[in-house]
Amino acid sequence: MRWAYDAQTSPISPTEFLSPTPEDSYREYALHPAERVHAVFQRLWLALVLEDTGVLDLDPETLNTNTRPPGPNLFGGINRELTIGLWRQLRGDSNRPSKPVQASLDFLLDHPQVLISALRQSLLQMELNAKQHYSGDQPLGTCPFDASTRLKASPEGTIYCPREQDLSHQPTGPVGMSMLLAHHYKPRIGDLEWVEELVGIRPGQHVVDIGAGTGSYTFPLAERVGHSGKVLALEIDPSLIEYLEFMTLALQTPNVESVENLEEDLLLPDSVADLVLIVDLDRCSRLPSEFFSGTLGEQIRDSLKPDGHLVILRSYSTPSYEVYEEILAPKGLVLKAREQRLTRELLVFQQP
Repeated sequence: MRWAYDAQTSPISPTEFLSPTPEDSYREYALHPAERVHAVFQRLWLALVLEDTGVLDLDPETLNTNTRPPGPNLFGGINRELTIGLWRQLRGDSNRPSKPVQASLDFLLDHPQVLISALRQSLLQMELNAKQHYSGDQPLGTCPFDASTRLKASPEGTIYCPREQDLSHQPTGPVGMSMLLAHHYKPRIGDLEWVEELVGIRPGQHVVDIGAGTGSYTFPLAERVGHSGKVLALEIDPSLIEYLEFMTLALQTPNVESVENLEEDLLLPDSVADLVLIVDLDRCSRLPSEFFSGTLGEQIRDSLKPDGHLVILRSYSTPSYEVYEEILAPKGLVLKAREQRLTRELLVFQQP
């Protein structure tokens, strides 16, 4: 399979920086035990921008993506089934993954520049994580974009990439799709059951998923509310809206409607929702006063049916839940329930 190289999306070709024997560099880098997950994304990125799937000559299963690298957790989880499926389909293998994953692959392969951008974002995040968590007793590793340039240690004990000012290290294009390659591709285990336990999710209900992302909660919610119900998936990222609409058709879930909302306007009708769900939305979790500034709180309140609920599910312990109470009470939403399970917190608000 050949790919068109887009200089705007990938402004610097990695071949400019490769060692005289690039295949040796690929192999050495990909088999480095501390960087296996990193190496999978790095090879996929090279395969696309170099228009050469020869860099995918290894079996990705040997890269041990099912386990975390030794030492500190540098890279977190990945969408393993999609990543391995992408690798194999680029190589021309006939094995096909599950229907949802294959639909995601079809979208990414139909939008190669979106895929390249998503891989770039993932590599940048991995490099950032490595810099933040470097403890001084691990291999420094190599630049995620050329498998050749070695990362260096600073006198302060941190690490940096000599190429980090290059254009290839700067974010470009839509960033939201990188969530699909990470662990944000399905609900956290127990989350929806938790919501169901506290407020109920029943057939026929209308649910609003604010910050739907890649639909990790949207489509499971659609199964729960059934054909007589509806899920409104709100997103401000146009690339994610395009993906959600594609998946809605591919998965045959006509009860999902994607809405490209504005930062200050949710574009929701009044009295439409039995449940408004906000899960791990960064601004809402870390900066609720900023997120609910303006009229967002009132818009959520007005979108709820008289007995509807706003549920906020997050992993942060700060700011305290009291901050949400103080912000939302004047907007007509009162805290009705709060529960914590391990590192997760669930807040339920309702009209008085």
